[in-house]
Amino acid sequence: MKRFPDFSAERNWLAALPNVEITLPPVYSELPWLKAVFGVLQQSPLFAHFNWVLGHIYADRPEQFQTPLNRKTIMLYFSNEDFRIPTYISELGMLFTPYWWPSQPAPNLRALPLGCNGEVPEVPPVPWAERDLDLFYSGHAHKYRRGFYQALQDVLLHFRPGGAELSALAVWSSRFRAGLDPNTYAAYLSRSKVALIPRGHSAMTYRLFEAMRAGCLLLCEDLPPAWYLRDCPRVVMPPDWHNLGPVLSQIWQDPALMADMHKQTLDNYQLTCRPEAIAAYILGEISVIMA
Repeated sequence: MKRFPDFSAERNWLAALPNVEITLPPVYSELPWLKAVFGVLQQSPLFAHFNWVLGHIYADRPEQFQTPLNRKTIMLYFSNEDFRIPTYISELGMLFTPYWWPSQPAPNLRALPLGCNGEVPEVPPVPWAERDLDLFYSGHAHKYRRGFYQALQDVLLHFRPGGAELSALAVWSSRFRAGLDPNTYAAYLSRSKVALIPRGHSAMTYRLFEAMRAGCLLLCEDLPPAWYLRDCPRVVMPPDWHNLGPVLSQIWQDPALMADMHKQTLDNYQLTCRPEAIAAYILGEISVIMA
């Protein structure tokens, strides 16, 4: 059985920062991403004006923090895949979370990109004209993906892009982190044209950001209209993915559009999802508290 990763080094680095409290366990895949973001945040004069809490929902006990929860406290909040927001949000200066939906009425609630799984390395994207995989998917075969798997099976059997043989890789696993190893997964993404992104236990998945970073064309289910997705091209699929074949056929009819979507996707990741961009967004939002 594959062991969960140990990001103790990243967690310890974050915990050593002044005015930072972290409750995330060292297996959290967000920790390398958080270290990169806070590496930028700490360089701003604004950083020292606030207390920072990296918190999460506990399954078996109430949340408890050493840091006072007040307008000088900025919280980054995780594990709320069901989009639950803590009842104490009104006490905070601001709360940032990847699991955000616009119907949640909280003036100090902000969306953050979930980012990439800390185990998955950043691989230089293969130039579009050199990509040799038409279609790529690797993931857990859980209950939310039954319709997706049926649609994908049909595509693998019958879809022929432009009349040519389909070059595709689909890997099913029995549980989370039981599929391809992270290095192999990242390498395949970097040379794929289309990444299939069915929902996980939440609408937000690491796969979305990993595929965006790789410059793949994104086929995904409905997502909240978060700021970092406004200029990100993607094809929105129904929950059962029943029209996957016709959608792919339509995409392949316009090679110039595919290449343009590839470039826009890469550009959007650089402008909104890189640690430097995320830190700039956080600093811009919390600056209003100082006014």
